[in-house]
Amino acid sequence: MGVAFKNMNENQRAGSLAKSYLNSASKQESKVVLDKNAQNVYSDNIYAYLMEVDFDHNLSLKVLKQPSSKVFFSIFNLLLNTIDPHLLLKNNLTEDKFPTIVKYIGYPYMLPKAVFVALTAPHTWPHLLCLLSWMVDLVKYKSVILKESGKKMQNLK
Repeated sequence: MGVAFKNMNENQRAGSLAKSYLNSASKQESKVVLDKNAQNVYSDNIYAYLMEVDFDHNLSLKVLKQPSSKVFFSIFNLLLNTIDPHLLLKNNLTEDKFPTIVKYIGYPYMLPKAVFVALTAPHTWPHLLCLLSWMVDLVKYKSVILKESGKKMQNLK
């Protein structure tokens, strides 16, 4: 055990290790997010889901490459409402609310602070694209869980 850890109690060591993990995970996530192939996978995932649920905006894969804030909020609200129907936001999502909501839904990565200032800027959009794709996966997972629990409930009757 390193000298720095000798003088820490167990909770401090755990906190230090967690911060270290989150920092390395955040750096790894940033590298993946900025990869064009990963961005294409995220876009495809989001687009396929939105077409499946008959998203009512004129949406194309091209629009997902550089959307307006209005399109982002429409997608984000749709996904957020599906994840938790009690959380529906308007376009007034503020810098201080956004991290809280992202944390509340369990997003595993830290978003750069610049994301909250310029939501759909070219340098911040890849991070939000990753977030939306993760939210789509969460919605799909929730759907499977609900179907499975519904089947189990039917079997109990």
